[in-house]
Amino acid sequence: MPHPSGVPAIFAAVLLWGTMPFLIDLSLQGLPPAELTAIRLLVAGLVMALLAGLLRLIVAVRAHLAKFLGLALLGFTLPNLFFAAAMQTVPIPVVSFIANSYPALAMALAVVFLGERPTRLHVVGIVCALVGLYLMAGVQPGQAIAPGILLVFLASLGWAISSIASKKLTLTVASSVIVAGRHLLA
Repeated sequence: MPHPSGVPAIFAAVLLWGTMPFLIDLSLQGLPPAELTAIRLLVAGLVMALLAGLLRLIVAVRAHLAKFLGLALLGFTLPNLFFAAAMQTVPIPVVSFIANSYPALAMALAVVFLGERPTRLHVVGIVCALVGLYLMAGVQPGQAIAPGILLVFLASLGWAISSIASKKLTLTVASSVIVAGRHLLA
């Protein structure tokens, strides 16, 4: 149970996360995907720079610059660019569903790369998520996959790979430094 003082922050985070696809769709009315992604990441980077400065994380980030640059590109810059591009051709519910399937991809990657063993319930959840993804995407047997769906799948895969790489990195680097590094360099 969260501390009562954290409830408004949790509510704000859920509200922002849940409305993000709709706000991106509105923003794409006047901006190309690359420009929108650059603005989003610039604003997020500036906010993170302020927080990282306040928390004195900048020095720790510099020590792992190359790793954070890779995580920023793979887990933020490219997926957000792909996501924004997909929003131009794929309906919001489909984009949101595919993008939010990345935990299932991350779990599958964790089995392969981290040696984690999912429970039967995890496996059932992954299978249901993937079947749902297939049904929501509306791909018929023998039909080519729309480029927008492929882009949002690549975004989801990038987020999943970044999650696995970040978890592995937590063995040697504090998670607060990882979060600051990824956001600052995106």
